[in-house]
Amino acid sequence: MLSYKTPSQAELKRRWEAQRGPRYNPYTAYDMAREAESKRLALKDAADNERELQQEAAQFKGIQAARAADGAYEGLACVYGTVGTWCERHGAYTRFMAGCFKDARPSTVGYMWEHDVDDYGRTADVLALWEISRKELPTLVQLDYPEATGGLVVVRRYRDDGNGPAAKAWLQHGIKGISVSFRSQQSTTRTIDGLTIIDISKAELAEISDGRGAGAVPGTMPIIGTKRISILQGRYRHG
Repeated sequence: MLSYKTPSQAELKRRWEAQRGPRYNPYTAYDMAREAESKRLALKDAADNERELQQEAAQFKGIQAARAADGAYEGLACVYGTVGTWCERHGAYTRFMAGCFKDARPSTVGYMWEHDVDDYGRTADVLALWEISRKELPTLVQLDYPEATGGLVVVRRYRDDGNGPAAKAWLQHGIKGISVSFRSQQSTTRTIDGLTIIDISKAELAEISDGRGAGAVPGTMPIIGTKRISILQGRYRHG
């Protein structure tokens, strides 16, 4: 007697598929398109990340070269998050937000004395610019300004001609001021504790200047890092 074994559901499905041919799936083309787009975006992200890494590496090399340059001075040109007095005469105060100068390039930024272009001209050449986070700020700034969120560092080398030597001499004798000149591109005005504050989130950095008095942005320092002059450490406090 012949025995008959009932096929399993999987076997029946296999036979049915074999007789019917490939089953049409209306979503197959859509899924393939989505997969192709996902791969394209993944490749684009990978390329963007590689480009950013290369830019960061180039910037790092530039920073290292600028720091090692003979006669270069490193300063904290702007502190983010502290309320300054740039617009005080208009009844408002200025606060630079982190990232507002991220597009600044050394080749397009001048370095002056007290923002006086006509009488003094450029006193130094800007070698490097980069933004730092709060934890990278000098300890003194972090302690004095708990609201500070970061800052803009500049490395410059004073010129041997014009008013460069005089500006360098002032620096070495203890000037307290360093400040930025800018053109606001994106800002928000708000009122906090009765004060009108202009939060600048994006700006074009026109030039940076040394000065005899404290800068308009609290916490800035003419000299930081390896070029700090020890006898001047107690003179950088702004208040």
